[in-house]
Amino acid sequence: MDEGKKRAVKKAIIILTLTLLIVAVGFFMIKYEIEGETLMPFKLTKIMVISTADGTLKNDETITVTQCNDLYISIEKNNEYTSKSKIDNIHIENIKVMSEPQRGHVEFYRPSPEGNSVYVYNEDLKLNGSITYSGDSQTSLKELTISNQGGTISFRSCVRDIGEIAVNAEESGKEIGYSNDGTLLEKAQITIPEIRYNIGFDIIIELTDGKMYKGYVNISLPIEDVEKNGVRGVEQADIEKVIFKRIKIK
Repeated sequence: MDEGKKRAVKKAIIILTLTLLIVAVGFFMIKYEIEGETLMPFKLTKIMVISTADGTLKNDETITVTQCNDLYISIEKNNEYTSKSKIDNIHIENIKVMSEPQRGHVEFYRPSPEGNSVYVYNEDLKLNGSITYSGDSQTSLKELTISNQGGTISFRSCVRDIGEIAVNAEESGKEIGYSNDGTLLEKAQITIPEIRYNIGFDIIIELTDGKMYKGYVNISLPIEDVEKNGVRGVEQADIEKVIFKRIKIK
């Protein structure tokens, strides 16, 4: 074979090799965009939403109704992963209202650090788009900690100032009024379509070895029939659609 043919063959082999390499890289990039991380040290295992309503006394004659949705997010250790990684922090970030309700306005709250009630409507407990649970020896909603081996964290999404109900003399003596009673919605003539809304947020799993993974969640609230049942709890069935990807440390 003369030198010209040899150079042509070598050039063809190089072009073919580069083409196959580009195709392979492109395939894995597309696969990663679709599937994300397939083997993480910790994984999202459950998102439970509990919908109900609260009533707080406005004065001696009326109760103000709030529709509330408590989100419980479970992050558990992946037994298929052999590393001894531990949770450093779980961040819920960029909490946003993607579509607004027709009545009222949406607010977000962290669990209360005091008292028996998990959630209270204090201004200093209101979230400004994010909440962080720190890795610790055990999970505590009040202290905003999660076991470094996995656990369940929570925050509240609610629709405030959606309606009022007249109360009698006996009820007006209560400090808080009604709690955990979705039937207040019907009493205040509030329909679910009027308070239907959608939220989105990022979940960031930060590990002690420096690895960080981020996934995006989108949820429609509240749960149907809460106005008839008082309290409704539903486990989100499509969490497999939450795709986690590796991110760099800030």
